[in-house]
Amino acid sequence: MIDGQPVVGFNEPRLELLIDQAQAAQRPKFGAGIGNVGKAGRKGVPIIFGAYVGRIGAGSIAERVGLAVGDVIIQMNNQQISDTADLERFMAGIKQDNKLSVIFIRGTVVNTAEVTV
Repeated sequence: MIDGQPVVGFNEPRLELLIDQAQAAQRPKFGAGIGNVGKAGRKGVPIIFGAYVGRIGAGSIAERVGLAVGDVIIQMNNQQISDTADLERFMAGIKQDNKLSVIFIRGTVVNTAEVTV
């Protein structure tokens, strides 16, 4: 049984899908609406890469880190975050009880925060 569903026979694509779904359900969720900063930068600040925070979910990892709407995430656990795809790939590898270090820009100030997910 995988995720409460019986697996009979050997249907490899279906088995892989069930395993992926079960693993995804156990991954911590970042809990923020994010977008790409883009080449234009942000409100006169010359930031050309990163994940722009547009929304924060209550009780989320993003809230516990101390992020606010308008922040730009540029690094997580020493890995550069150039865009939303980078952040999503990074979070796909995070597991419960992992430490998470986030470097983000608020206004013109670079901030660092850590949390255990």
